[in-house]
Amino acid sequence: MVHTVDLPAITQTFSPYLPKEDIHWDTRFALQKELRIIECDGNFVLYNTVLNNPIVLNQNARNAVSELDQKTLRELAQDPEHWELAELLIEAFHLLPVPLNTRRICAVKNAEYLRSVADGRSIKMLDLRLSEACNFGCPHCIAHDANKSRIMSLDTAKSIVDTYIAFLQKHQPDNRKLSLHYGNCEPLMNFKVLQSVHEYCLACYPEYEVEAAVNTNLSLLTEEMAEYFTKSGIAVYTSLDGPPAGNDAIRVYRDGRGTYASIWEKMEMLRKMGNPILGISVTINDKNFRYIDDNFIDWCADQGYLSVAYDFDLIHCLSLSTEQQVEFLAHNWQAFTARGIEFFGTWETPFLNFSNESIVEDRHGFCKAAIGRNLSVDSLQNVYLCGFHDDQVCSLNDLEAAIKPGGSFYQRIEERLVGNLPSPCLGCIFEGACNGQCLITGKHPEKLLPQCEFYQKMTEAMIRINASDEEDDA
Repeated sequence: MVHTVDLPAITQTFSPYLPKEDIHWDTRFALQKELRIIECDGNFVLYNTVLNNPIVLNQNARNAVSELDQKTLRELAQDPEHWELAELLIEAFHLLPVPLNTRRICAVKNAEYLRSVADGRSIKMLDLRLSEACNFGCPHCIAHDANKSRIMSLDTAKSIVDTYIAFLQKHQPDNRKLSLHYGNCEPLMNFKVLQSVHEYCLACYPEYEVEAAVNTNLSLLTEEMAEYFTKSGIAVYTSLDGPPAGNDAIRVYRDGRGTYASIWEKMEMLRKMGNPILGISVTINDKNFRYIDDNFIDWCADQGYLSVAYDFDLIHCLSLSTEQQVEFLAHNWQAFTARGIEFFGTWETPFLNFSNESIVEDRHGFCKAAIGRNLSVDSLQNVYLCGFHDDQVCSLNDLEAAIKPGGSFYQRIEERLVGNLPSPCLGCIFEGACNGQCLITGKHPEKLLPQCEFYQKMTEAMIRINASDEEDDA
């Protein structure tokens, strides 16, 4: 029996990588050496360490996978017992026509994406570093190295916006969305400029849909500011590092005083104005870990939060073992989810990429900054990939040259693409999911390997949690 096989569809699937004439009934298909299997309560998650594309198999399907290697398309179609599995593996790019392989797909997709970088089509957001200063003195702050104590003038902010929009008009003429982030240390120290430049965008570029957000510690928030954010629709994000004792152990003013009371007062102000904070970010280290317990989860639920983000200190190593960190986050993920609250953090990024992203379908990185979708500009008009990073890429005036092959912006993106990463990322079991880690932790060599172990074990834990309840796919 020969199963119905849509040969033109298969040919079309692989046409970006192989000439059409190379795919026919006698083409051999090979399992990729990057395939790995994770057992999850009787099911098996099969995935490609570079391309991701996980599929859940039962025991019989898992045993049959190896039997499909090096068979021609005709032989696969003539196998009534295994054709459905073969079709699934082909669609997931786990079973590829020879001589195509995982690394060749990477090379083709990377070249394709780099053309979009060089054409100025990758950049999607402008981060204005309105304040490179902060009234807090938190030792764990990931923006610590980017704190230059500079305040951006309105003229500079307008000039940056004008240059950025001219760039969009040249390279993305059909784009009518202006995504803005007002940062990067404590932007409310420069609120007047924030307000003025936002109004400038609305008045001078009415053809754009302006979408803006601000990350603030809230301590400087006034009623005037709160009313403006509510009226303008600027999304407000903040951090609160646990209950009072936990927060005040690490989120402090420069003189060491705790900040919980100041933050809570301003959160209440926003609530009374009808613009409540709907989620918080929590940083955890050795000093406040013991305060972040189930009682705090209950408190977050009582506040009506829709989302809560936990992150262990991204810069400094902790005394907690990797196993303790994984167990803690896995427990909290289940506890928050049970209460209907989205729970996330940078720790979840590799798992989300693993589950939802593949360069076969679309470009992804550890974050949007790592693949050149973010343009962070300071008061001197220097350009950075990340709003919290101090690695200058180029100046705004040199951006046109920097995005071209050999340019500094282009090179930064090229070296962060899946398949281009150096050891120890190359060959990692989650190479295409983690994709080189966060740009911030990448600056701290002593953190790299411990964080690598953490991401691997955390991602495996999340895979098992999410796969255990799934029905067999094959």
